[in-house]
Amino acid sequence: MRLIRVACLCAGAVAMLLAGCDATGGRLYLAANHPPEAAVPGDVRTIAVTPFVGQGPYGEVNAQMASSMLAARLNQTVGAMGSGRYTVVDRTNLKQLLMEVDLGEAGITDSASASKAGKVLNADAVIFGTVHVMKDEQRGTKSELDPMALFANNNQPKTRTVATMRRTCTVSMGFKMARPDTSAEIVSKVATHNYDSGSESTHKGLFGGKESASMDQVVHALTAQCVEDFHRMISPRVELYELQLAGGASEQAKTANALALSGDYAEAGKLYDAAFEANQSDHAALYNRGLMKLMLGDVSGGRGDIVRAGTIKSDSKYSSALLALNKALLALNKALASGQAEIRAATPGEISQQAGRDKKPKSKNDDDD
Repeated sequence: MRLIRVACLCAGAVAMLLAGCDATGGRLYLAANHPPEAAVPGDVRTIAVTPFVGQGPYGEVNAQMASSMLAARLNQTVGAMGSGRYTVVDRTNLKQLLMEVDLGEAGITDSASASKAGKVLNADAVIFGTVHVMKDEQRGTKSELDPMALFANNNQPKTRTVATMRRTCTVSMGFKMARPDTSAEIVSKVATHNYDSGSESTHKGLFGGKESASMDQVVHALTAQCVEDFHRMISPRVELYELQLAGGASEQAKTANALALSGDYAEAGKLYDAAFEANQSDHAALYNRGLMKLMLGDVSGGRGDIVRAGTIKSDSKYSSALLALNKALLALNKALASGQAEIRAATPGEISQQAGRDKKPKSKNDDDD
């Protein structure tokens, strides 16, 4: 079982789930409901995301993008991917309303001005922030083997000089949420993310296997990371985990797997249970029974079956499922104990919505595909 970050769950995986089969038995998706990381009062329901203030030579042009991105992200918590906790104030006439109370030009920079804005916007809380962007591009050259000359010059390697571009960027955003009625600050966070095209790890983290990305794409990606950091603080979220069913040659196993992939976890669990009771060495049936328990919310029972299946036969599916489950349980430990989180089967809507959210930013080579 592995954590499905949004960009890793492709449309093909969703189609495979809905089709209900693959070569190894099929895939299921487990959902972990996470509460907000910060303690936001329960009566905070309507939120106004005001235009952010840009700092430095590049901050201003990205401030509007950042605040719009956060508002859109908060709206996504309504429905399948969240509890629908917040209602975001319509931003269509937001700037005009702020102009009427002399807050449109300078922007919201402190709790006092946020309080004033919140009363005009009839919001329970106001989110305001700052955006600071530092970026640099350095042109250079490097030598590399010339593939067009490999068979020339008596098969001696020949090099050529090519132009290079190294891009570095840092996006730092300060977020604050304040109550209009008291001017009290509810949540405050500074989020900073960096990029260096010369670092393979940071580049792949944003753009996967693509060779290059424009500076605009880099700034957009780093801004999205900062926004997600704050979103996790104030909003409930759902993380999806991929579960790999064990295959089976018997008709009973095929029927059980089909039931599991159709969402009938209880009936599938009964068939896996019967198969294991009939043959105590049937580790695949035991493992799949554990998955059904997880999908039905029985975390302790599901984990126990997976562990036991691994003692009967060592299998990479079993060990990876157990490792990822343990990570999920560690992240949710306190929240599960207090009843603020749960582990359950993901809904088709959650799978589809997560597949389309926070995609990897399109990079230069995409235009050439």
